[in-house]
Amino acid sequence: MGWNYRGYGETPGTCTPYNIKSDGESVLYFLLNELQVKGKVGLYGRSLGGIVSTHLSNKYSDKISLIIADRTFGSLKDISLRKFEG
Repeated sequence: MGWNYRGYGETPGTCTPYNIKSDGESVLYFLLNELQVKGKVGLYGRSLGGIVSTHLSNKYSDKISLIIADRTFGSLKDISLRKFEG
């Protein structure tokens, strides 16, 4: 299952670290409780999705069996300091 972050595609809202983590939790909840997916799930996070996938695998380790973090970064603060000065 895939989704657009807030503010991407035709999805309204603002993409913030808090929002993407919260949205990821909502998608996981939907998979497990509405679609009733059984067993553990695998996560693939690309770019900003790496933040979501690592957050979910840390917070819900009992529900996650695999994580792929593709072309991502570990900290928005660290990347912003490298990309922008001041």
